[in-house]
Amino acid sequence: MSRERRFAPSKLPSIGFVLVALVHLGLVGFLVWGFEQPPLDRVWELGHALKLGKLETLTPRDKNLLRATLERHPGLAESLLTQGKVGIISAHDRGRLETAAATVLRSADATLPCNMQVEARSAEQSSKVHVEVSGSGWQRRLLLSRTGSVEVAFPSIRPAADIIEVRFTRGDSAVDARTAGVHLGFRCGGKAGHE
Repeated sequence: MSRERRFAPSKLPSIGFVLVALVHLGLVGFLVWGFEQPPLDRVWELGHALKLGKLETLTPRDKNLLRATLERHPGLAESLLTQGKVGIISAHDRGRLETAAATVLRSADATLPCNMQVEARSAEQSSKVHVEVSGSGWQRRLLLSRTGSVEVAFPSIRPAADIIEVRFTRGDSAVDARTAGVHLGFRCGGKAGHE
């Protein structure tokens, strides 16, 4: 091998260049990871937005984040509820909804069986309201007269806390729970309460 060939420039980058590039790539990855919002911080934001009525329903991504965080931190459900083991985490006044839809949280420690009573006191002379209640892996459809009530039993299929959404429709359009005068009440293990 000739001397010129031995010292000819290589087409591959040097080891020093590769190390510097890897350090910069690691730094960028670390900064991206560091600027992500922690899950518990996002859950607290969601809880406050729901309670203040700034947020009526959770997006599928936020719902999945809340479910995962509740599974990781079992005591979080009691922190989000103002009292009891099951209740409304959307804006409400002693069970009377202040948003068009409602988000309900049932703690894993809620004494079974748990039921929710949906009551309407509307001045409107219109048709009946369809109530859709859904949780993790279950869904119920109920029919509510303008001044009546219906009751739904929550299934006891999950050991973790459950996020339950309650939506109201009349025909093809959504019904605002505020104007329909909707009240939600809960009874778990034989004890009744608004929340």
